[in-house]
Amino acid sequence: MALNQPQDTTESPLAETDATGAEASLDNGHSPDDKEPGRGPSRRSTPDSNELIAMRDTPPLARWAGAFLVLAVLCAVAAVMVFGSIGRQSPWGWVCLGIGFIALASWFLGRRQEAQIVQQMGRDAHARQRILLGTNALTSVLLFLLLLVGINYIATRRHKIFDLTSNRVNSLSDQTYKVLQQLSGPVKLTNVYVPHDRSGQPDPAITTLLNAYKNASDKVQVEYVNAFADPGRFDTLQVSTSARQLMGGQALIIAQLENAGKNAKAGDTKAAANNKDRQEVTVADEQNVTTALMRLENPKPRTVYFLTGHGEATPDNPTGGISRAKAALEAQNIMVKNTSLATAKGVPADAGALIVVAPQVDLTAAEQKTLTTYMAGKGHLLLLLGPARVSMPHWKAVAKSLGIEVLDGFVFDTESEQPTIVRAAVSDPSQQPILRGVNGDVVFPAAAPLSIAKPPAGAPPPPGSATPVTLFQSSPQSQVVQPGQRPNGKYSSYVLAAAIDRGTPATPQSPEAPAMPAVEGARAVVVGNSYFVTDQFFELLGNGSFFTSAVNWVVGADKAIAIPPKPPVTNSITLTPESGRFIILLSLFALPLLSLFIGGIVWWNRR
Repeated sequence: MALNQPQDTTESPLAETDATGAEASLDNGHSPDDKEPGRGPSRRSTPDSNELIAMRDTPPLARWAGAFLVLAVLCAVAAVMVFGSIGRQSPWGWVCLGIGFIALASWFLGRRQEAQIVQQMGRDAHARQRILLGTNALTSVLLFLLLLVGINYIATRRHKIFDLTSNRVNSLSDQTYKVLQQLSGPVKLTNVYVPHDRSGQPDPAITTLLNAYKNASDKVQVEYVNAFADPGRFDTLQVSTSARQLMGGQALIIAQLENAGKNAKAGDTKAAANNKDRQEVTVADEQNVTTALMRLENPKPRTVYFLTGHGEATPDNPTGGISRAKAALEAQNIMVKNTSLATAKGVPADAGALIVVAPQVDLTAAEQKTLTTYMAGKGHLLLLLGPARVSMPHWKAVAKSLGIEVLDGFVFDTESEQPTIVRAAVSDPSQQPILRGVNGDVVFPAAAPLSIAKPPAGAPPPPGSATPVTLFQSSPQSQVVQPGQRPNGKYSSYVLAAAIDRGTPATPQSPEAPAMPAVEGARAVVVGNSYFVTDQFFELLGNGSFFTSAVNWVVGADKAIAIPPKPPVTNSITLTPESGRFIILLSLFALPLLSLFIGGIVWWNRR
C-alpha cells in the first residue's frame, strides 16, 4: 500500500537564484530570453503601460503635430518661391499660403494638447530635451524662411541675369545697351494686348523682353494694357488704324517719349500715326524694339537707292531675290527706293547711299562720269559686283577711281570645302567699324577677285584715311580661274571686299595743335560678289549682318552697326546608327543589369 508522503516544498538555492535573476531581468525591462552570449541583456525595451495608454489616448492633432509643422514650412517655401519667380502672388501661391496657415494652426493646437497631456501624466525625463530640439528646429525653419525672403527681396530690387547660352539668347545685344545709354529722356514701352486665355495676362515672352529693357536702363518704364479690360486707357494710347487691325493676332508695343501724346485727343488715330515722339512695334522682338528706340532719337529715316537700268537686282523685282535684304534695311530704320541714272539725271539729293547689286550691262560714258563725280564729292556707294559675263570697263573704272581694281575670273579657294564658294572669317573686328557688326563668317559664292590699286608712278600716296581697307580676303591657297578653264594660276590671297573712307577723322587736343573736328567725305564699299545678299544666302552665317553693317556704315549710321540678329542655335546631337544602338543597349540592358549585379553583391554580403 502506497503511502502519500508530503511533498518537499523547500526550493533549492539554485532555483531561488534563477527566479531572482529572472525577476531582476524583468524589472530592468528585459526578458530573460533576450540575452546573447557574451553581450549581456538586449537593448530592446518594452513600453511602459503609462506610455501605451498615452499613445492610445493622444489626440490626432497632437500625434501629427510634427507633420503639420513640416507641411506649413513646405507651403511657406512654395509661396515664397512663386512670389519671387513672377513678382506677384498667383492663385496657386494663395492656396499654398492658406494650406500653410491651416497646418500651422493645427500644429499649434496639437502642441497645446500635447502640453496638457504631459501636465496630466507628469513630465518625463526627456521632456526638456524634446523641447530644446523642437525649439531649435523651429528657429532653424524661421531663419531659413527669413533667408529666402531676403534673397528674393534683393533679387527683385537688384535684377541681374547670368546668361550662359552660347548665342546670348537670354540677354540683350551690345548695340541695344548702346542705344539705351544714348537715350535723351525717359521712354515708356507699353504692351497693348488682347488676352487669349482666362488669366488675362500678357505674353510671357514679351514680358521677359520688356523687363530686360527696364532692367538695363533707368530711363525705360514698362506698362501693360489689356485692351478689353481697360478700354479707357486703350483709347488714350491713340493706336493707329493699321495697328488696330493687327492686334487680333499679335501683340502691340508702343514706344514713346514721356511727354508724347499729351496734347493729342483720345482716339485720334491720325495724330498717332504722324506722331514722331512714338513708334508702334507690331513684331515683338529685340531688333524691332531697339529700332523703334533709335527712331525716337532720330525720327527721320535715312534713304538708300538701288540703282536700276543695267540689269541689277532690285528689291521690287520678284526675280531679283533680295527681298530679305530690303526687310533687313527697313528694320534698321532705312527707307529703300529705286533710281536710274538715265532718268533721274544723277543721284537723288536725299540719297543716303547708292547701292548697286549685280549689274549685267556696262555703264555708259556719261553714267560713269556721273558716278565718278558723285564719289569725288561726299558720295556714298555700295558696289556689289561679280564675275562678269560681258566686258564692263566703265564699272571697273568707277571701282578703280576708289582705289580698287576688279580682276577677271573668279576665286578658287582650295582650303574651302567647295573651292568656288569662299568662306571668309573676320580676322580683326577693330580694323574697320563694319566688321564689328558681323556675327559670323561670310560666304561668297563665285566671287570676283579684287586688289588694292597702286597709285601711278610719281603720284603722292593718298592720305591714310583714303587708303582702302581690306574687309575680307581668301586664303593664301587661292587661284583665279577664268570661265571655262581649269585652275592653273599661281596661289595667292585675293581681296573679296574693301572699304574706302575719304573723310578726315577728328583729332584730339594736344599741346602742339588744337583739336580738329571730323570732316565728312566719300564712303564706299566694294565687294566682288553679289550672291551673298540674295535670299538664298542672306541668312547664312554672317552674310546678312555684313550687308546691313556695310549699308549703315556707308550712310553714316555707325551706331546702328552692331545690332545683328541672334542666330538660332540648335542644341541637338546627330547620332550615327551605331551610336544610337549603343546608347539603347547601354540604357535598356547594360545599366539595369549592372544595378542588379551590384544589388546582388550587397545582398550577399548582408545576408
